[in-house]
Formats: sequence, C-alpha cells, structure tokens
Amino acid sequence: MGREQRIAVIIAVLAVVLGIRMAVREKAEPVVAPFPGPAYAVYFASASETVLEPEIHFGQPSLQTLIELLENGPSMPGLLPVLPNGTKVLGYEQTGSVLHINFSRELISAHPGGTAGELVTVYGIVNTLVNAAGVAQVQIWVEGRPVETIAGHVYTWEPLCPDYTLTGACLI
Repeated sequence: MGREQRIAVIIAVLAVVLGIRMAVREKAEPVVAPFPGPAYAVYFASASETVLEPEIHFGQPSLQTLIELLENGPSMPGLLPVLPNGTKVLGYEQTGSVLHINFSRELISAHPGGTAGELVTVYGIVNTLVNAAGVAQVQIWVEGRPVETIAGHVYTWEPLCPDYTLTGACLI
C-alpha cells in the first residue's frame, strides 16, 4: 500500500471515529446530577475504626438534625457509628460559639477504648456538630458534667475545635 493510500485510510478511520463520537455526545446524559443545595458532613467511623469518613447530606442542618443523625448512626454501608451502643444525648446548651452537649453514661461505660477509638468518637462528635450555625467548639459532658476523658486518651475537659486530620476520605 502506498503512502497516499495509508493517509487516506487514516483520514477515513478518523472521520468514522469522530462521527461516532459526535453521535454519542449528542445522546449523552450527565452522569452526575446537580447538587440539591448546600452539603454538610456527618462523621462516622471507617470499617477499620481508625479514621473518620464523612457521610454527605444536603440542606441546612439544624443542631437537632445533626444530633439525631449521630444517634441514629450511618446509613452508608461500610461506616460504623461513633457513639457506643446505648448512648443518648440528654440535652445541649449553646453559649456563644461553644456547644455543651450532654451524653448518657454509656458514652464512657460502653466505649470500647483505645486511642484510635476514642479519637474517632470525640472528633466524630465535634466535627459533625460544628456544622450547626454558630457552633465553633464543642464540649462533651456526661450526665450533666464535663469529663476529663472518655476512655483515658483524649482530654475533653475544655471545649474542642474540629480536627480533620482523622478524616480518611474527602474533606467537606
């Protein structure tokens, strides 16, 4: 085959490929639907229980919504709750930008322990609740009083700022 014939075959193949591509593009539908509004993350434990993974929700979250989502646990497969079994939120109070959240004693008594597990619990709570309007810090209380620690590794006596270094997936 001569040089001109090879060039003609290449041009013909390109024309066919481009024609197919144009036809497919006209019929193509978007793969990702537009977001239904602002997004926020509720943080749960990864399957390894050593990092936090965000579960994305849409809308403007109220503090009550965020608390209920934490109490109910994740809806995405592969994620685990950050609150120990039986833990309930007994109440909360916001003073300025600090949220004092009061948990039942199961937060401590049912906690499995370990440094990683405690970090995931503490920052799953804190990183989620700072999504509420006006909340910049979270102080964890148990049975109406501040606690020094949940399982002996993370100091919780004072209000905590969010810490996203434990986040194992995308950061929202």
